[in-house]
Amino acid sequence: MRALVTGGAHRLGRAIAEELANNGYSVAIHCNRSEKEAQAVAKTTNGFAISADLTKQHEIDRVITAIREQWGSLDLLVNSAGLWDPKLVDETSSEDWDKMFNLNTKAPMFLSSGLSDLLRQSDNGNIINITDIAGDAPTPGNLHYCASKAALINLTKGLALELSPDIRVNGVSPGTILPPPEMSKKQLSDILGTIPLRRAGTANDIAQAVIYLALKATYVTGQIIAVDGGRSAASTMVVG
Repeated sequence: MRALVTGGAHRLGRAIAEELANNGYSVAIHCNRSEKEAQAVAKTTNGFAISADLTKQHEIDRVITAIREQWGSLDLLVNSAGLWDPKLVDETSSEDWDKMFNLNTKAPMFLSSGLSDLLRQSDNGNIINITDIAGDAPTPGNLHYCASKAALINLTKGLALELSPDIRVNGVSPGTILPPPEMSKKQLSDILGTIPLRRAGTANDIAQAVIYLALKATYVTGQIIAVDGGRSAASTMVVG
């Protein structure tokens, strides 16, 4: 089995890639600038590293070409690469908006389209998009990010319809996973207080959800699984 994980050199993408390798996949690791780290991960996943700026169409095309030339087949695409750049509405430029949507929404769309023929040839062709619970519950100070993830959620469901029955398409929607280092202890405490399980999640929590969708959930498509400790089920959301 062969998989491509975008943003696979760090954080969630790396955890996903390593867990896929543990479950029998050879994994190609995409990165933007972290080539050394991507190469290191690829050595552990029986794959190869691809460096590309996915905000640019010609570099998306280059990733697709690399998969075709290196493997000529693909069973799973995990669109994990993403941008998070908090800004207030009146601080967000047109360029900020375009960069956010290009990486978080456009890249998954055109990677899915460009690799769909290979995925259709697989006995278990899958696309899994890493979305965000903020796509369903936008948080002030980060609306261009929230909107891009809302679009990705909609895209996930639409691709599931259009690419069926040969390719299953689902999403994993993280909540508070690997809180950013700049988050204050008070802000994190306030957020944890709204989570029914009263803790932040781990990268492995996301990786296990990907494994479930890729290998076990053979009758599941067009779904978004929230991995958030129950946070999205709560009536009150706290920014962060």
